[in-house]
Amino acid sequence: MNPTSSCSETSPPPTSSTVPTYVKWQPPSRNGTLVRQPRFERVSTIWARVKQDIASRTVTPLLPFGILPLDTLTQGLRRGKLTVLAARSSQGKTSMACQIAWSLADAKKTVAYFTLEDDRESITERLFSHLARVDNQAMRRGLCPNNPLVEGLFDKTPLLIMDGFGYNVTEIAHVVETLSSMPDVIVVDYAQMIDDDQAESEYRAIAVFVRHLKLFAEHAKIAVLLCSQINRQGAQEGRPSLHHLARCGRLEEMSDTVLLLYWPHGTGDSSYDYQGTTGFAPDACPRDYYELSVEKNKTGPKGVVTLRFVGEHYRFESWAGYEDYHR
Repeated sequence: MNPTSSCSETSPPPTSSTVPTYVKWQPPSRNGTLVRQPRFERVSTIWARVKQDIASRTVTPLLPFGILPLDTLTQGLRRGKLTVLAARSSQGKTSMACQIAWSLADAKKTVAYFTLEDDRESITERLFSHLARVDNQAMRRGLCPNNPLVEGLFDKTPLLIMDGFGYNVTEIAHVVETLSSMPDVIVVDYAQMIDDDQAESEYRAIAVFVRHLKLFAEHAKIAVLLCSQINRQGAQEGRPSLHHLARCGRLEEMSDTVLLLYWPHGTGDSSYDYQGTTGFAPDACPRDYYELSVEKNKTGPKGVVTLRFVGEHYRFESWAGYEDYHR
């Protein structure tokens, strides 16, 4: 049988003068098949593209999280890949997502931030508090100091924020594809706020959303950071793990990287490395001590990054004495 009778083989890669035309993303049909033509590709052609990609890599990630130990473990966000950032409710997901988004934008990477819970003004206020190191409670009481440096950064930084839209992947794709240039990273905060009107359950709605988001990331070659709450079981137990995402649609299965943010003080837990003489004992973790666990990493090691959360500035910093990650 001729292998090309039903699936075409691609021609040699285009010359440098040929600019590929971007094709708009379309969601899968109801029976789950994609609106596309299947094609084989010679391994030699694939390797030529892969070798070029490897040669473009550097020690510093192209799309860094901005937290050195985390970037060491993961090599940052990656184009076409889905990273999930999960935590209990009100335990730092949005603060972490904003910090990562700003770090990327400050490195001149275009970031499209879809906030499905907070409005865009709230997100921008968080960013100002974070950058100017102004107490957020003072800002809530009306203190708004002039800071030309931060305001100048806002003018120069390619961070785009949208609220009230992006509750399904078709909306996200429509917005992204109508921008003057394709963003490097999409942040969606958060999965449980998506539109589930036409789904038989929240589980099914999130499963479809995550699958479509993963497909869009691959199609558009955009890195995606998706925030999520952990499930009710995880909210009631101690340190979260991957199985606490098991009832959150297909978050664990479809993601390339999973980051779990944990506040041990909130549950009276010990630090992850407590062994009697090292780490923090149960009920002894400082209030500002957090752990960011790389629970899934398809292309690298797992590990735990220890952080200090400066709540009044919505800021995460490396924990003093814990600058290196611990496996």
